Amino acid sequence: MISIVALSHASPPSSANGQSLYGGVNTTSTLASAVAFGSKIFNELGMTAYSATLLQSATEAWEWADSNPNVIWENNSSSYNSVGIGAGQQETDTYGRFAYKMRTAIHLYDATNNSTYKTYTENNYQNIHMLLWNYTYPFEQENQEILLYYASLPGVTTSVVSTIKNTYPNTMNSSNNFGGFTNETDPYLANLTEYVWGSNGTKARKGLMFTDYVNSNINSANNDNALKAAERFIHYIQGINP
Repeated sequence: MISIVALSHASPPSSANGQSLYGGVNTTSTLASAVAFGSKIFNELGMTAYSATLLQSATEAWEWADSNPNVIWENNSSSYNSVGIGAGQQETDTYGRFAYKMRTAIHLYDATNNSTYKTYTENNYQNIHMLLWNYTYPFEQENQEILLYYASLPGVTTSVVSTIKNTYPNTMNSSNNFGGFTNETDPYLANLTEYVWGSNGTKARKGLMFTDYVNSNINSANNDNALKAAERFIHYIQGINP
């Protein structure tokens, strides 16, 4: 998969006559573009031929990225002769590429039941920060959620399921998560410890951490509180919390 594109724009589009620039094929974009989850959805809708096409593309993306784990291309970088292409820096780091690969492996295992993807996941899942740091936070909500999803799949090693399902609620009981909800540490009832550009997105991911808790049914006795906490983040974005 090629990297970020810088386009020449005009209205109508046919009048654009400037150059368009793009980065080369790289590991990050290839892993991020794997479409194994889409394959599953279209298969469930009865679109089996298109599902098979997506799954083949996802498998080929995995194989290429597995053989080329460190093909990097940075936009806006003089080192890559790419100054002016795109906004910000779109390339990730080594951990980011690893996290993309974990997500791809889990979706491919779900779609194929192939032990190759299970083996990769179970050999590496403890290097996701939730387990490595014993910590959950909104900037890695997707990485945390995919582990919970993996724990719900058939054929997963029992000890792996237990590790994931024990770690998530323990980390959610921290002062930054359920502690912030219980103590109402935020005047808008949507506690967040760090604000960065695009903070509504971070707020939304924090809310999803609580819905992941409910959907995984890890501790049903606490589901009502988790759902209430999640709703507060939605209300914050809508502007109707106290």
